[in-house]
Amino acid sequence: MDNETSGMKGTLEVSANFSAKDADLLLISKDNVVFRVHRLYLEAHSPVFKDMFELGRAVEKGAELPEVQLEETSGVLEICLPYIYPARLDPFKLELDGDFGAVKMFHKYELARGAEAVLTALDVHFATSNSDSERNPRAPLDLAAGFAISSFLEALDVRDRIVKYVIDTNLGWRGLKVEFQQAAAKLPSSAEDCSKLAALLNKRKAAIEVHRRSQGSALMYNLCHLASPAQGNPAAMRAIFRLWEDSAYAICVASFIALRKDYCIRLVEARQGWLPSGDCPIDL
Repeated sequence: MDNETSGMKGTLEVSANFSAKDADLLLISKDNVVFRVHRLYLEAHSPVFKDMFELGRAVEKGAELPEVQLEETSGVLEICLPYIYPARLDPFKLELDGDFGAVKMFHKYELARGAEAVLTALDVHFATSNSDSERNPRAPLDLAAGFAISSFLEALDVRDRIVKYVIDTNLGWRGLKVEFQQAAAKLPSSAEDCSKLAALLNKRKAAIEVHRRSQGSALMYNLCHLASPAQGNPAAMRAIFRLWEDSAYAICVASFIALRKDYCIRLVEARQGWLPSGDCPIDL
């Protein structure tokens, strides 16, 4: 920002990236930075700005050009205003641990091009394998931010894909609660979807626990029919008990099935040939 202009608030700094001499409108950020823009482009890309101009709301007569005072900071405007112009832009850079200021502005002013850029960036981020990314796209913070943003922008297809990622991870609501609630606080309209996800994960955890407990009798039956300690394999028997204890922390179907598979292998070892190789005494 290297220019200045005179307006109703006196001499203000002008954005270096939005300082067009042929501009016909001044946007003033919350921190009093001036953005010289073209009304035509604003109207073409934002129904909200178009209505503001047609109704004469928020437009003040400045010393040089009409002025519009905005609630957004200059940093947010620097990110969002390029999306009102037809120039080709680089992919949107996601800030999943920020305050989502740009996302809020895209939504507030119905800047569809900007919202689409955000959702495309989300898709790319979650499609990236851990080894190809600087950060783990399945980390709670990323999942929470992606969920809140897609819900806030009413992109249900993107939101539902992120829900699938959440369900496929071995994380319950307890491991996600803090990050999801913080993201929902930044984008309040996503709070209802957040509550629904919490209910879904808690219901899944309860269902798996019911299924796990129903297998307790089967575990005792098989242990009672093992060979005596002198003939059996005490180490394998201890492993069975450890696996059973570990299964208490299984909160997704995939992890529970993996533990059950391991349990079956250890049980066959403990029986020392009492069962044909590969048989599992407990039905999935």
